[in-house]
Amino acid sequence: MNKGAALRKNLKPWALELVQLLRHEFRALVAGLSPQQRQEKGQMDRWSPKDELAHLAYWLEVFVANIRFRREGKPLTDVRDYLAMNDAAWEARQDWGLEQTEAAVRKVLTDLEEELERFTPEELTNPDRFTLEFPRPFVRSLLYELVDHPVHHFAGLYRKLGKGAEVGPMLRRLLEVLGRRGAAGWSATTRRKIQRHAP
Repeated sequence: MNKGAALRKNLKPWALELVQLLRHEFRALVAGLSPQQRQEKGQMDRWSPKDELAHLAYWLEVFVANIRFRREGKPLTDVRDYLAMNDAAWEARQDWGLEQTEAAVRKVLTDLEEELERFTPEELTNPDRFTLEFPRPFVRSLLYELVDHPVHHFAGLYRKLGKGAEVGPMLRRLLEVLGRRGAAGWSATTRRKIQRHAP
């Protein structure tokens, strides 16, 4: 096995570790919510903590659905009008409680793990074999959904809740995994992006 093939082979365990870490970060954030924060009702232009988490669950669901559509040769969900999709998702989930939101997060992360187990190393890295939205290696789409997007919301939510001190440790946990030998090259752009959230 040449060096490039060996690096690709290591990407699947690394990707699965990122899913586990995202699961941990969801749980940590929810565990730190006060009873009032857990019950807070949001508005379309002023989301509650629950709304932020339901939003992330929604986009992970879209991502997993598009993985399945790609495998089945079906048209992908068009995400170009993402602002309208955000509003529609908020309206559909505005009455969800935190428990229902947590259940949606658990399910979609489990679904994503199951889909990742089916990937070959080549599918993770070759845009000619497997891509979503526009031609780029699948692993880059995965990094956006598992790291870039969630970190943006987690960091903002921690600060809004007066818990900005949690942002630094969260980033360090992520950067440790993102910098793993054999995968660091794929995550260089993501690491630069999330470091902008550092206190």
